[in-house]
This record gives sequence, C-alpha cells and structure tokens, in this order.
Amino acid sequence: MPDPISSSSVMPGASTAICGEGDDPSLTCQAPVQPTSASGANSCELPAEPSAPATNASSGLVQKFSNNDHRAFIAASAPPSAPPPSIAAPSGPPVATVRSGQIDLQTGIPQGVDRGTIGDLHVTARGDLLNAGAHVGSLNEDGSHGANVGAGVNLLNGEVDLDYKGYSFALGLGASLGGSISSGEGRDLDGDGIPERCFKMTLGPLTLGECDEL
Repeated sequence: MPDPISSSSVMPGASTAICGEGDDPSLTCQAPVQPTSASGANSCELPAEPSAPATNASSGLVQKFSNNDHRAFIAASAPPSAPPPSIAAPSGPPVATVRSGQIDLQTGIPQGVDRGTIGDLHVTARGDLLNAGAHVGSLNEDGSHGANVGAGVNLLNGEVDLDYKGYSFALGLGASLGGSISSGEGRDLDGDGIPERCFKMTLGPLTLGECDEL
C-alpha cells in the first residue's frame, strides 16, 4: 500500500534541510540556496562603496600641508619685499674748473659765500677754512676781463665786498699764505653803460680790491 501523500509547505528562504526516506543524502540533504533580493529591502546594511584611489595631485597636496611646517606656504603668499632705498653720498665741488680763458684749482673745504642787499648797496661775504687754491686766466673774480694769477693756502680767512652803483671795495683778513693779483676792465655792474675798471691783490693774510667807473 502506497504511503499517503503528505504535503508540507516550506517557506522560501527557510534554512531547514528536507530529506526523504530512501533519498540519497548527498543530493537532498542540503539547505536550499538563499535567494538574494535585488532590491535589498530586507537588508539593514548599506553596501560599502568602493574607495576611489587618490590621484597623484591630491595625494601630493595632502602630503604638502599635512605637516606642521607652514613656512613654505607663508613665504609663497607673502608679497615680495622692495629693495632698500639707496642714499647717494653728496659730491663735493670739482678740484679743477676749466673755462674758456680761465683755469681754477680748489681743494679742501669749499669757500662759503653769502649775499645781501641794502637799497642800492650789495654786500658779499666770503669765508675760507682749511683750503688751498690756484688760478690763472683772463676772467677775474670781480667780473672784469683782463688778467689774473695766484696761489694760496688758507687756514682761516674772511672777506667782505661792497658794491654801490658801479663802485666796489673789497677787504679781507685771515691766516693765509700765498698771494694773487688781478686787473681788468669792461665791467658794467650798475648797467648805466659806463665801463668799470677793477684791481685786486692778496698778499698773505691781507686782501684789498676796488672798482670804479672810468
């Protein structure tokens, strides 16, 4: 008599093995394969996303700023510093001055000159300190044209020139050695059309000079 047919409902996805009498255990006594859900609705874990390998540029950037030394970044962002200003040293007067018809030599402390005016009277003050000079030519210091020659050394010397309507007088005193002389004409200081003649001489510490209209 055949065995009664028995039906058993097996839930899909059950892990219980089904074995019948007389069946080969190697074929039937295995748990059915669990079906995988495509939608993943019964799964409580999100699938792990594959990690993208870091590019060479990003890895280099991370490696550059991962350390604590930010001097390279600060130096790159800092504006370039301007070079320090250079200060030119003041230049002294030339030792030799050559003009057409006149040669002047000067060394030491330059001569100081100051000028002032009182009405028609023009006052010129000159001072020499620790200098030496020489001159030769035809352009005289007082503005006349003729001839001049001289050389001297000044430890301390002062001179005052007074000019009034074409007439001039010069007086100088000091501690000096040497001498000079000049003589000329053709000067017209007051512009009245009458030429003036001048003469000036220095002998040691004393200087005298005068100009008058011819």
